[in-house]
Amino acid sequence: MAAWLVSVFALMAADDSRIILLETKDAKIEGGGRYDDTNGYKCIRDWKTTNVVARWNFDVPAKGSYRVLLTYACPRDGDGSEIEVNVGTQRANGLTESTGNWTTFKEFDLGPVLLRRPAATELSVKATRAAHGSVWDLRSVKLVREE
Repeated sequence: MAAWLVSVFALMAADDSRIILLETKDAKIEGGGRYDDTNGYKCIRDWKTTNVVARWNFDVPAKGSYRVLLTYACPRDGDGSEIEVNVGTQRANGLTESTGNWTTFKEFDLGPVLLRRPAATELSVKATRAAHGSVWDLRSVKLVREE
């Protein structure tokens, strides 16, 4: 478990300490799916079922409300998979929207979660319903502290 504990300081943009960026290359992937960095993909691919879960452990630098932003791609017929993100005891849900194809990535705002204190925290992403035989290719999860 310690091998995938990621320091939030290594993930924050140098000029914006309000952002926690969790890249899929650092995720622990369970239940299928795989990280692919060939041809510039840099994402979790083959996410086809509700069995796949991606997890990160990281340190929350400050308490507050954080917006959950996911960067992903899915084809024209990929609308409607239900996504659940759990951060500590907080949860955010949403439905995927097509990005047009597997190579066009977009950022999707799932809304805010309230992180009550600076602490070691786990974030997990899973699909609770996979539409049309495939969910998405997930590139990153970003938490942005709201002022």
